[in-house]
Amino acid sequence: MASFKPHAVLIPFPFQSHIKQILKLAKLLHYKGFHITFVNTEFNHQRFLRAEGSNSLDGSTDFRFETIPDGLPPSDSDASQDMRDLCEATAKNLLAPFLQLLDKLNNSHESSNVPSVTCIVADSFMPFTITAAEELKIPLVMFFTISACGLMGVKHGRHLMDKGLIPLKDESCLTNGYLENIVEGIPGMKGIRLRDFSSFVRTTDPNEFFLNFTTECTEKAVKASAILVHTFNALEQDVLDGLFLEYPRVYSIGPLQLLLNQVKEPSMKSVKHNFWKEETQCLAWLDSKAPNSVMYVNFGSLAVLTEQQLLEFGMGLANSKQHFLWIVRPDLVTGGSAILPKEFTELSEGRGFIASWCPQEEVLNHPSTGGFLTHCGWNSTLESLSAGVPMLCWPFFGDQTTNCRFACKEWGIGMEIDNDVKRDEVENLVRELMEGERGKKLKNKAMELKKLAEKATGPNGSSRVNLDKLVNEQYNQKLLNYQKTVAQNIKPQRRSMASFKPHVVLIPFPFQSHVKQLLKLAKLLHNKGFHVTFVNTEFNHQRFLRAEGSNSLDGSTDFRFETIPDGLPPSDPNASQDMRGLCESTANNLLAPFVQLLDELNESSSAPPVTCIVADAFMPFTITAAEELKIPLVMVFTLSACGILGIKNCRHLMDNGLIPLKANGYLENIVEGIPGMKDIRLRDFSSFIRTTDPNEFFLNFTTECTEKAVKASAILVQTFDALEQDVLDGLSLVCPRVYSIGPLQLLLNQVKEPSMKSVKHNFWKEETQCLAWLDSKGPSSVIYVNFGSLTVLTEQQLLEFGMGLANSKQNFLWIVRTDLVTGGSAILPKEFTELSEGRGFIASWCPQEEVLNHPSIGGFLTHCGWNSTLESLSAGVPMLCWPFFADQPTNCRFACKEWGIGMEMDNDVKRDEVENLVRELMEGERGKKLKNKAMEWKKLAEEATGPHGSSRVNLDKFVNEVLLH
Repeated sequence: MASFKPHAVLIPFPFQSHIKQILKLAKLLHYKGFHITFVNTEFNHQRFLRAEGSNSLDGSTDFRFETIPDGLPPSDSDASQDMRDLCEATAKNLLAPFLQLLDKLNNSHESSNVPSVTCIVADSFMPFTITAAEELKIPLVMFFTISACGLMGVKHGRHLMDKGLIPLKDESCLTNGYLENIVEGIPGMKGIRLRDFSSFVRTTDPNEFFLNFTTECTEKAVKASAILVHTFNALEQDVLDGLFLEYPRVYSIGPLQLLLNQVKEPSMKSVKHNFWKEETQCLAWLDSKAPNSVMYVNFGSLAVLTEQQLLEFGMGLANSKQHFLWIVRPDLVTGGSAILPKEFTELSEGRGFIASWCPQEEVLNHPSTGGFLTHCGWNSTLESLSAGVPMLCWPFFGDQTTNCRFACKEWGIGMEIDNDVKRDEVENLVRELMEGERGKKLKNKAMELKKLAEKATGPNGSSRVNLDKLVNEQYNQKLLNYQKTVAQNIKPQRRSMASFKPHVVLIPFPFQSHVKQLLKLAKLLHNKGFHVTFVNTEFNHQRFLRAEGSNSLDGSTDFRFETIPDGLPPSDPNASQDMRGLCESTANNLLAPFVQLLDELNESSSAPPVTCIVADAFMPFTITAAEELKIPLVMVFTLSACGILGIKNCRHLMDNGLIPLKANGYLENIVEGIPGMKDIRLRDFSSFIRTTDPNEFFLNFTTECTEKAVKASAILVQTFDALEQDVLDGLSLVCPRVYSIGPLQLLLNQVKEPSMKSVKHNFWKEETQCLAWLDSKGPSSVIYVNFGSLTVLTEQQLLEFGMGLANSKQNFLWIVRTDLVTGGSAILPKEFTELSEGRGFIASWCPQEEVLNHPSIGGFLTHCGWNSTLESLSAGVPMLCWPFFADQPTNCRFACKEWGIGMEMDNDVKRDEVENLVRELMEGERGKKLKNKAMEWKKLAEEATGPHGSSRVNLDKFVNEVLLH
């Protein structure tokens, strides 16, 4: 099985802060099943061993450390290497040894059970890895260990050059206020000054090395398959939105430590990331101090001070009379030694602790730590924020100036210390942070951001979701490679590119409304590169051919229609089959022919093996089929989320003695305890509960189907988050992964060249003449009437609706199916014809979505089937609701009470009520309000299916996490 593991090679830039975060990411990937190779330079590898012990990097069988030379001459083994030399060395010296290492790893596949390398995760300041990934033809993920704002600032170095803002004209620009100029046009960074950009912009030299090196690295990163940023959405959403426009897929995945904290038994926990040995005695000293009483001081692993700066910080801390823990590295002072005067020692006696290095995250999360004096490196900033600790900011170089600006001005968690540090300012700011009113405000804000960071890394949090997306995509790449390997070992006639395609088999419940939505989903999956097999019953297949033509279901080489028998006796070919008979038949008769079909598909030389089943949730026999084939099963509910949750909770109603029914007037009772469905009445549940029979067939059939659906790998719901968020949250508690992916038609509308566009989904032939009739009517002047594909009326109900429409004096388009009237014929009296002459059009079927989106349509009289409800809402058309059966009462309640887009019509329909409600909808004040609300929902539906919208994101997640995993 090791050979099937995805193998990620991670290589950080050789700075401690960068290594720290990429090592955390490596641990998370290892925990999620990856084989890991972590690559350090030989110099840094030796520093780790000296700090942590000679066995500290032994790793494990599937987490290994490797080294490559940096090509630099020997230097002080306890000090950071020269930064410019290191940057030049990574660009010039590392490609060849890195490629050699990758070859070694790939060639050790057989001898040491190491899987071949499937992905490189590289520090974004190591652009030579682009060449390596291209040579191996594997994905490259680039990781920015800096903030999103820091990245955006560096990325726009070229923008500043092109605008003539840099290089500076002369040295006077550093002091004459020039750096205070506001820079426009940087996404998500409104009001940013020139001085807030990377310190590298403060130069008069157009060839300044660090300015050009960092800018070029951020520009080259666009060649990566994906970009990781160590931040979280709630902190930097506006900047991240800007980055989405600049780069390929961008994933915010921080704070990584908070993600690691949630791993119950973290692998490789003992592996640390320090160049200096931690002096953990400081933790015992902190234990002796009161809560929030200690100022922690650390300038990171690269910042250096002059002796004078060291003195100013030291005396300021001593004079503040606050407790402090100060990290003074052996190489902190440039060109001198970190020696403080006797006066400092005397003033701070008993209040200060100086160490050469410490476990920073433990220190920041210690209850005695009340503030952090920091250089504003991104690791330190994010770790402080994650611990709820406010900051004093003294940025040293690079992106730290940008982090400082955002910490102080945007996030409200810091105060800046002047670059020309003086002891009096240090003293005053330390006191203010630890004791003053402003310090209290900063602390409160830091605690708010701490909670947001925890939320981002918690269940369903943005960073956790993004990390899972990244992981799934890399597993998918491994799966595709695996399929190619398998293809080389199977019989020649199957060795084609088709065998590399994922193959999804979709099977709807044999109702037109269900077939319609699964066929739309099939088209979307086909557009995303899937081989599709769509399975109808033989009866429905013939209905399609009669309605759309004998060639209408020919399909294509990678979108095929297949049939299985439903086991029912022959019936009227132009009418819907008996519902109970159909439900019983799907449960009893379809498993055997479906499994036989799957076997035939897997044996076929013209199609790839089946990799997943996508089944209607009311076809639970597919659970057995998926288990037999050991492939994922996805269940699709073509109902609303509220409709599903209502049916799902019928067992709750039974257990609480609410059903079967016992008394009259009982249906108005409020039912408590249904997530997301506050104040729902018993009458708002599925019509199947309206029974005194505990063995009522449809009640038990639908309830059992929703209960069995939990066995699926995932659940799809044809809705969108903004419409049913509370209900979806409730569903997520009782079902496996739930993806809201509607409205499907709006997703299809955005496909530029939709495959299989000509394939329709009608059991009756569409009478498109109605569209020409609509063209002749004024805007919003026609009420559209359609009771769907299953509803049946009595002759009296038909008459009441007809006369109500005629008497309303409104234009109407009425769909009267050939089987609409039960036990009779759909014949209306002469009076109806005379009253509605010139104002009505009756058709047996129509292209409903075209009708609803026609400008002449002003309202929809509907049975509240979910397809019709969602299509009406998506078109911005208000409704008159006459629910017939099943989940339709629930949809009606939500349309009228929760979403404000409908008015309910009494079940005992009367012509006067029809007349009055039609007039009110088309001409009245209430109708105008419903129209406005429907238009609001239309916009939200379009947002949900647009770029970065919830349904589009969910569809992509579903494909990556379930179908390709």
